[in-house]
Order: sequence, then C-alpha cells, then structure tokens
Amino acid sequence: MPGVCPTCRSLAARCLCEDVTTDGRTVAVRIAERRSGKQTTVLTGFDPNTVDMEKLASDLQSQFACDGILDVGSITLHGNHTGRVEAFLRKRGFSVR
Repeated sequence: MPGVCPTCRSLAARCLCEDVTTDGRTVAVRIAERRSGKQTTVLTGFDPNTVDMEKLASDLQSQFACDGILDVGSITLHGNHTGRVEAFLRKRGFSVR
C-alpha cells in the first residue's frame, strides 16, 4: 500500500519510526523533497543550548560526504541518509528509538 509505513502501519506523513531522542527531547529525522526533486534529510528538534549544533552538522557532513544547512534547532543534509544518520547518532551517544 503506497503511503503507509511498513513498520508502524501508519500514514507515511505521520510515521514516527525515524524519531530519535536526546536530553528528553524528541529529534525527528525525515525526508523532504526540494523544488528540483532531490531529497534532503532533515533533523529537527535539537535544543541549541545543550547540543553543539555546528560541530554535529560538520561531523554529519564529513561522515556522509554531503553538503548541509544549519538552522536554529535543525540540520538539513543533502541526500537521503536516514538509516545512516540513526546509526551515527547512536554511536555518538544519542538515544535512538
């Protein structure tokens, strides 16, 4: 069935399978599509006061050899990196569910 997550069986827009948690806050990992049709991986929900966003964004870009954008409380990576981002965050000590 298109548009349904095979893991949690909810609509793809409401799927929570790719969420990660850190410092009691939930960080959402999702895919967004740019105007050109290319995919980006968006990490939102970080607390900029407790997480060094610049270092984390730099490390993610180096690890996945991609460009990215750092906004207040979110990181956008060019390309679909959801599975690898989850493993990277787990290795960094983030709680991933």
